[in-house]
Amino acid sequence: MDLKFGIMSKEHENMASEMKDDEAGRILIACTRCKVRKRRCDGQKPKCRGCATHGWECQYSTIRRTRGRGRRDAQPVPASKTPTSDGGEGLFSFDASHRQVHINRWIPTLPDFLVKANFAQHLQALRASIVSDHHQRDDDDDDDERGRRFTPLPPQAMGTRLIRNSYPHIAASQLLDWPDFVHVLDAQYADKPGQPAARWALVNAVMADAVRFKTAPGAEAVMEPLLRALCRNARMVRTELVCGEASVMAVQALLCMAAVAAKDQQDGGSECGELSMYALQQLQMLRGSKEDDKAECQRACEFADAMSLASC
Repeated sequence: MDLKFGIMSKEHENMASEMKDDEAGRILIACTRCKVRKRRCDGQKPKCRGCATHGWECQYSTIRRTRGRGRRDAQPVPASKTPTSDGGEGLFSFDASHRQVHINRWIPTLPDFLVKANFAQHLQALRASIVSDHHQRDDDDDDDERGRRFTPLPPQAMGTRLIRNSYPHIAASQLLDWPDFVHVLDAQYADKPGQPAARWALVNAVMADAVRFKTAPGAEAVMEPLLRALCRNARMVRTELVCGEASVMAVQALLCMAAVAAKDQQDGGSECGELSMYALQQLQMLRGSKEDDKAECQRACEFADAMSLASC
C-alpha cells in the first residue's frame, strides 16, 4: 500500500509540475480594461480579474490593426418629431436609430403649382381671363376711371418664385434690394388691385420684366398675353404716377416701366423716352426731401445714367 501511495504521490507531483510549466509558458491576453489602462494611479500594473485570482502577471498583447474606419463613440441624436396637420406623428416622424429613409415619405421637391398639369391649368386659366378682359374693353379707354378693369396678378406663390429666380438679372435689382421688394410684393397681394398706384405699377413692371427674362425661345406666343396684361396694368395708373405726389416708389415704378418698354420691339422707344422724362421730373421734385429718401434717389439717378434712358 505504501508503495502504491508513493507512486500516486509522484504522479500528482509530476502533473503539478507539468501544469506549472504550462502556466509559465502560457501567453495570457489582458482584458480590454487592462489593455487601455496601462498603469494605475499608484504606478502598479492593473490586473484583470482572472490574473488577480490566479496570481498571474498580465501579458499585454499588441493591439491588432485592422483595415477600415474604426468605431467612434458618438452621442445619439435625439429623435425629432414634427406634428402633422391632424396633430399626430405621421409623415415627418422618424427615429434617429433607424438610418433607412423611405423615398415615398419625402417632401415633393416641386411646389404644387409647378407640377406640369397644375402649371398648365393655371396658365390656361390666366390666359383665358386676359383674353376675355381684352375683348370686353377698348385699349384706348385705359385712363377711364369708370370702365378701368385690371387683370389679376398670377397666384402669389407663382409670382414670387418667378421674380425671385430672375431678380438678379432684371432692372429692379439695381433699384431695390430683394428683401425690400418682397415687402412691397406681399403688401400688394394683400391689397386691392391698382391701390396704391405707385406700388401697383412697380409690381406689374417688375413681374413683366421677369416674365420676359424667363420666357424660353419659341414660347413667346404662349407668354405674350400675360406680358401684355402686366404692361397694361402698369400703364393704366400712369396718370396717377405723373400727376400725383412725387415719391421714391413712383420714380422706381416709372424707371422699371421704361426698362420694360426699352425691350419692346413694337414702338418701345417713344414710350421709354416719355417714361424716362417723367421719372427725371419726379427726381427733380424730390430734391431736398427726407434723409431716408436720399439713398433711394441716388440709386435711381445711377440707374437712369447706366441705362442711358435718353437714348431709348
